[in-house]
Amino acid sequence: MSKTKAIEEAPSQAAPGEFGPITADEYLALPEDVRQRRAKRAYEKAMALKGTIDLKIDIDELRGRNRR
Repeated sequence: MSKTKAIEEAPSQAAPGEFGPITADEYLALPEDVRQRRAKRAYEKAMALKGTIDLKIDIDELRGRNRR
């Protein structure tokens, strides 16, 4: 019996930002319709989270200043 030879596949190159964040220059290089779809998805996700996150950030306290 002969051994089967493993087939090696070249890794495919993903589109910029397909699986992660992209830079501002890469974003601006995208076609307008793609940017609009991304903005719409981001807006829909933000609206789904609306009212579920409550952040109270005191800038002075973060800088180590007590206002009391």
